[in-house]
Amino acid sequence: MAHGERKFIQSDRVILVPGPADEVALVRRMFISFAFDGKNEIQIAKELNEEGHVNEFGRPWNRTTISNMLSNEKYIGNNIYNRTSFKLKIKAVKNPPEMWIRSVNAFGAVVDEHLFQAVQRRFAELTRRKSDQHMLENLSHLLKLKGRLNSTLINNAESMPTTQSYKKRFGSLANAYELIGYRPSKFSNGSAKRETSLKRQRILQVLFAEMRRLDLTARFDFNARAYVVNDKFRVQIYMLRCLKTEPGHLQWILRQRRQTSIDLAVSIRMDAAEGIHDFVLSRSVDLPGRQAGELSLKVGDGGNREGGISWGCLTPPLLHRRSDMPWPKITSSS
Repeated sequence: MAHGERKFIQSDRVILVPGPADEVALVRRMFISFAFDGKNEIQIAKELNEEGHVNEFGRPWNRTTISNMLSNEKYIGNNIYNRTSFKLKIKAVKNPPEMWIRSVNAFGAVVDEHLFQAVQRRFAELTRRKSDQHMLENLSHLLKLKGRLNSTLINNAESMPTTQSYKKRFGSLANAYELIGYRPSKFSNGSAKRETSLKRQRILQVLFAEMRRLDLTARFDFNARAYVVNDKFRVQIYMLRCLKTEPGHLQWILRQRRQTSIDLAVSIRMDAAEGIHDFVLSRSVDLPGRQAGELSLKVGDGGNREGGISWGCLTPPLLHRRSDMPWPKITSSS
């Protein structure tokens, strides 16, 4: 089953199996790099991204995904239950490890027990080295250096513990902030970001599955921040929220953080209910003379579309790329 899919019948049973041989080798390489080569999560992620590898969601590797993988017992064949528990009308709580229910050798292992435990010993050693005071001093230093704090800044700082380490040690990131006297103006809407991320993952999974069916390949170019399809053309994918203008027209704003050079832009336009309205494809995104900017993609009441070609589904126009298809450029709006 694809990520996010669920079994349909109650009596069905689901079991994990090792993936393709090249992916298994890559996972083992990550464990060895951390346990025996002295590399940290950031160094491993950087190395993988430079080689064009992507994670299971088609995204670049980062410190958090590497850390989660290296501490997950599924890679030695163990299935863990009861990590969280909740009662009706009561918020779910994380259970301590002694309450977890562990099914050993529930499925085939990808790495052996010796290698996995070597990784866990290094994690424990790294944690023991830092006292509470040391961790808070690191946080204060990063605040002084950057002027603000958030999960991304903390996880990207090579000499810093991860945000997960701060949560485990102090109960939450907010508690750690309070201990150093830092009060952010507001915390980001984490649930909304997670929902958007999940939607993007589901769309990418459909796209990559269809590409594999048609014998197409894709890899992520970390430097270009784009997918390279069949080693020939670069694609960027955008998810755009629906806005309503004063006259009642629908509008989508495409924001770019940096100047980019791509062959194809795929804009996924969401509707007012956060479902998919349509897909707009264009030959490129043109922002002359600017490092970053905004593009306005509009749909009028009558359904006239501007700035690209619109389809109700994603895969046919992207994968077949008919030569007779007109491919307009999206240009910066006035």
